[in-house]
Amino acid sequence: MPHTSVFCDWSDPGYCDCAATALRSVVEGFPILTNGELLFLTEIDMVVRVRRVHRVPAHCRSDCLFSRRSQQNRCFALDAVLDVRENRVLRRGVPGAKRVFRRLDWHAETSPGVQTCFVQLDGLGSASWREAGFSHTIFQLCDPFGKNESACVVVTPWDFMERMEYYE
Repeated sequence: MPHTSVFCDWSDPGYCDCAATALRSVVEGFPILTNGELLFLTEIDMVVRVRRVHRVPAHCRSDCLFSRRSQQNRCFALDAVLDVRENRVLRRGVPGAKRVFRRLDWHAETSPGVQTCFVQLDGLGSASWREAGFSHTIFQLCDPFGKNESACVVVTPWDFMERMEYYE
């Protein structure tokens, strides 16, 4: 009988603890998977990419593998793409993040304000940002004068507000 298999083969120690949760979230929340699809898993604040592969590797842990009956034999791997859990250092940065500017009283209405060391990713809110009522996540750049896509750290809304006081 044909079946569809989905697995997480994450060897990075920082991701091993959430691989089984990621697999369960995908299996329960996304009944139809497509190659190349990006999924935001709110339970673990991660973006994963669904990738079609030929077979499950032999060394894959059993708690990170799921199979179900289907119309045809297919096998998908889940690749961790972006981790937006708080206080995580993202060495490769965040593609598509935009610089946050701080407008002060003396800035003209047309001025964007002072460039800060923060970048914002719209449409993807980590747990603490969703809890505060926002649909975005803010990252603090490791190099304050670096590019928007350079290494950064995920910050909480409270840390962000505290650190933004510096720009007053």
